[in-house]
Amino acid sequence: MVNTITGATTRNGINFYSYSDFSYNHELTISKDGEYAGTVFLQTEPFIVGGHCMGIFASKNYKTMSDESKLYIAALINKVRPMWAGNDRPSVQKSRLEKLELELPFLNNEIAFLYMENYIKALEAERIETLEAYLTVTNLRDYHLTKNDEKVLDKFAKLSDTKSRVEESEDYAYFKLQDVLKWCSGIKELNPLKLDELSDESENKYPFYGQAIINNGIISYHNLRREVLNNPDGRPTILIHSNNQNIVYLESPFYLKDGHGATSVLQSEKLDKYTAFYLMTAIKKVIEKRFNYNAKATKIGLKETEIQLPIQNGQIDYTFMSDFIRAVEKLVIKDLVIWADKKIATTKEVVAR
Repeated sequence: MVNTITGATTRNGINFYSYSDFSYNHELTISKDGEYAGTVFLQTEPFIVGGHCMGIFASKNYKTMSDESKLYIAALINKVRPMWAGNDRPSVQKSRLEKLELELPFLNNEIAFLYMENYIKALEAERIETLEAYLTVTNLRDYHLTKNDEKVLDKFAKLSDTKSRVEESEDYAYFKLQDVLKWCSGIKELNPLKLDELSDESENKYPFYGQAIINNGIISYHNLRREVLNNPDGRPTILIHSNNQNIVYLESPFYLKDGHGATSVLQSEKLDKYTAFYLMTAIKKVIEKRFNYNAKATKIGLKETEIQLPIQNGQIDYTFMSDFIRAVEKLVIKDLVIWADKKIATTKEVVAR
């Protein structure tokens, strides 16, 4: 089985797995068309190229090029993504890509690959240092499961087994989305071409959200007039985009790209980061089957959508939802912490030499 890379922009472009006797590795891939045309990834596992994607392979003169050098080049190509945008559907043409000129470091009449490698390694070390600080401050370094964590995970496993056999049980019930979350009114949507007219440098800078999947839906950051700001109190909020069913969680004021009400903005007194992540998973599971681009997840459709949630004494069990996500967070962060520790140890060893 090898990775099949397509025009997807999540999971490094990996869309599915295929059986193949032949594969590539340690090469770049680029999305050919669509909203994310021109997005480049470095593949570090065996792969083949699928639809809506092209490979960018090192020429025979540079076959020994390091992954760090390829990442440097990938960043340069990603930087010129806007050039692929056309009047209709953005598209990367092979002929134009082959003629694309990049400004690379040069030394003694040769490409300075060592400089590129060291530059990327320095960036990696800097990011790992930032990650180390973040893990410590947020207490995410503590990935060891408590007895309560194990109890919650065990209960979820049993509930999941029950769910697979019984649609309704004493532990789960269905709820309409409009009975769980409240649709916010008075949401301001902005034309991205008119943001300069709304600029106000005396205001704080906040994220500008669109319906993109990458970067958690954030297009850019701006200082705009107070009257066009949404969620000024920074309450826990869920965004659901109608076109692609993408779901975003945020805890800050924000600006929203216009879309004729295409984004549902949801809040609840019971909502925090942990209950939100549980709800988002339950919602995603349903709406990806019920809606698509041609049958959009409109507010009317979403309000009547039913999701299955854990209950205690007939009421939604928010405590269980929160505890479960906290336990899962530890399981997810464990590999990252171990990886970061190894990277930090390696970096210190190199510096000490």
